[in-house]
Amino acid sequence: LTLPEVNEGKAKTKKDKKKKWISTLILVAFNVIAIAVVLWLELKDDAAAFVGIDDLGKQIGGNYYWLLIAVGAYAAHTLSDAFVYFTLIRQCGYGNRFGLALRVAILGKYYDNLTPWATGGQPFQMVYMAKASLDTPTACTLPFVKHTIRIFTLDAFVITLFAIYSDEISWVIKLGAALAIVFTSLLPIVVMFFSKKLNFTFKLTEKVVKLGVKMRLVKDYDKAVGKARDTVDSLAAAYKYLSYHKSTIVILAILSLIDLVAVGSYPYLIVRALGGEGSFWEIMSRSYFVTLSSGIIPTPGSSGASEGAFYSVFDGATPAGTLFWAVILYRVLVFYLPIFVGLVSQLIEGIMGRSHVKLVGKEVSWLKKKTINKNDAE
Repeated sequence: LTLPEVNEGKAKTKKDKKKKWISTLILVAFNVIAIAVVLWLELKDDAAAFVGIDDLGKQIGGNYYWLLIAVGAYAAHTLSDAFVYFTLIRQCGYGNRFGLALRVAILGKYYDNLTPWATGGQPFQMVYMAKASLDTPTACTLPFVKHTIRIFTLDAFVITLFAIYSDEISWVIKLGAALAIVFTSLLPIVVMFFSKKLNFTFKLTEKVVKLGVKMRLVKDYDKAVGKARDTVDSLAAAYKYLSYHKSTIVILAILSLIDLVAVGSYPYLIVRALGGEGSFWEIMSRSYFVTLSSGIIPTPGSSGASEGAFYSVFDGATPAGTLFWAVILYRVLVFYLPIFVGLVSQLIEGIMGRSHVKLVGKEVSWLKKKTINKNDAE
């Protein structure tokens, strides 16, 4: 639960640059292989029926507005996430900072798509908010709070969809989706448990830091323990604050639901753009089977896994010869577009500079009531 040290002036070594190039090549290789496999599957049965670029343009020409709606769904996905951070940043006392919240949301999606299991977004969001002058414990806390509410909203939403629209899905994909739900729910549950058992958490933290000192991973024991205690205290205070502000939880849950519906609508909108038909909610439920089952495979942005799952589930939903293009369009929306937007955001920030925030009040709102006391610790 601690934030790594931020060192903006640290120059990249040749080893770091080499690792970056290797990871980039792996990322490209996964995507090239995935696209090649889907193209081969499309051509092996009836190559003559494969729709070329010219025919694809004609086919989409009359349905282009569905693609515009899909781009709008991506915008809704990003903006709903940004409004979650906007609400949390405002609630903890830093005022109305929508620009910062939007950049945090975009950055999270950018790094999620570059790391296995989409795990890279939150650490970079923490560092980014700390560089923007949020206090370190709060910067560490906000992504966890947002993640907790989103995951529990996702669980309720997806389980409801699965209960209604799961008859035609193979048991393998169902099992993968079920495992993904359990796996993704573990982190918020564990974090909430440790935030309530403060005394136990502090003792465990001290032991872990001592081990880090022995392994020469930690230089300053007192500083490391202090940072950990501050972060745990902030996290516990945030959960306690939300427990007394149910309306905030409802707002964040609604925003998370908008996010989920927007993302889940991508396959339906693509199918319609290609001239296919289908039920909005049924295709959305299938898309979540795809997303969750492919998410358990540790590739950058689930490269390869999502294409294969999309092929197995949506084969037949699109007109003959268009499945390959459906997969490509889907991949653009969930993978390439967030990366492109993230790069543009960083380019703009590099030119204009990073903004910094200040507390509106004297202290972080949810720390006004001391969290660590004898009752909590016991």
